[in-house]
This record gives sequence, structure tokens and C-alpha cells, in this order.
Amino acid sequence: INGPLLRRYAAAAGKSEIRACLAAMSGPQSPPSERIVDVLGEMRARPGQLHKLVEIAAAMTRDDRQGVI
Repeated sequence: INGPLLRRYAAAAGKSEIRACLAAMSGPQSPPSERIVDVLGEMRARPGQLHKLVEIAAAMTRDDRQGVI
């Protein structure tokens, strides 16, 4: 697991941030679809959602490596 990228993705609020994180997680020939970016943006706009995603990402990693889930 790329800990820094996972944390960046968890905290991504805007569509450009989400798009950049998804692109970094995918192969060069697989850009993220705008529909996925839109859906993730809508989901993250819900109250408390970003905070929970950041908590989950922190729980999954330790010292930038995968921990015990």
C-alpha cells in the first residue's frame, strides 16, 4: 500500500484532487471516468464522510505500510 497516496485519496475533497489520486492509483492507459469522479465527489460532500475516510486510511496503515485491518 502506498500510505501517502492512500491518505491523500482519503482526504481528497475536490474533483481535481479525487481525479489526480485515482490517476495515480491506475495504469497510464486507464484514466478515471468523469462519472466515477462525480459520484465520489458527491459522496464525499456528505457530512462526516471525509473525516471517516481519513480515519479508515489511518487505521489501514502504519509507518506508510499496510497494517492489520
